[in-house]
Amino acid sequence: MYKKKFKVILVGLGNIGMMYDLKSKKKNNFFTHSKSIKFSKDFVLKAGVEISSSKRKLFEKIFKLPVFKNLNSALDKIDANLVIIATNENNHVKLLKRISGCKKIKYIILEKPGGRNFKELKYMFRISEKNNIRLFLNYFRMYDEYYSKEIKNLFSKKNIDVVANYKRGIRNNCSHIINFLLMLNTPKSQKDIKFSFFKKHSEEKKKVLNVSWNKSKAIFINPDIKKFSFVKIQVFSNLNYILSNNDFSEFDLYKKKKSVMLSGNSEFKFLKTLKNKNKDKYQKFFYDRFKENVKNYKFYKKNSLFTSYIIDRMSLIN
Repeated sequence: MYKKKFKVILVGLGNIGMMYDLKSKKKNNFFTHSKSIKFSKDFVLKAGVEISSSKRKLFEKIFKLPVFKNLNSALDKIDANLVIIATNENNHVKLLKRISGCKKIKYIILEKPGGRNFKELKYMFRISEKNNIRLFLNYFRMYDEYYSKEIKNLFSKKNIDVVANYKRGIRNNCSHIINFLLMLNTPKSQKDIKFSFFKKHSEEKKKVLNVSWNKSKAIFINPDIKKFSFVKIQVFSNLNYILSNNDFSEFDLYKKKKSVMLSGNSEFKFLKTLKNKNKDKYQKFFYDRFKENVKNYKFYKKNSLFTSYIIDRMSLIN
């Protein structure tokens, strides 16, 4: 396991890079890379990179650290071994290629979904590994034991049926749902993932997407509900049923009844609510566990690539 501290250059000081936590009134929230790293025992924030002069001034004022307009200057002047790319996905490949040419960088954390398409993400993994760099995508739930163990154990090695309602697009929010479902039942290969679609009503333009792999069957629905961002996810097995709240921080767990009455009783009975204690520290928890999670690099790479592949296919169908 890596024992030294990670010395970080943060590229991109927008919402996920810095701004979300500045907009929040809660001191114990950790929604950004900059604040999470500042309070992490394993990381040291060394510098920022940002094209906006106003954000550079704000970063310098808050963190009292160097900030650069371009990545080249930061890599030349700052002693770092890890780079976070928190910028628009359109320039991810260009930035990653520049970082990969810097021998001192050993890790890259890339904002999801990691490039404009599956082909780009595969290329970025290939270039990184060629230069002895491990690339991690910031699907923070993938690294959280609440999801990877507590919830996953309910459905391990079982047939599951999923109804997933999402908002704000496939690449933005639905990608988190896809990545989460892949943890519950990971495909053996890309060939195992099948796609189909149907329209809820003949006059509707929106399509309902069916995606299946191994023992999983998922229906993805894009609803017209403005007040929600994620909406919800429902996962059924032959024994259990879980229903998420809007941000995935809680799941209501139901157990299947031994006998189902014909009087209209529900097939499942409520058992308990599973709450994620790290709800307000999602991003910080990712960094707190990063050293431990490095050893599972191959699994995270596999899941990130599967997620990107499904996103591409769903986007084409929709």
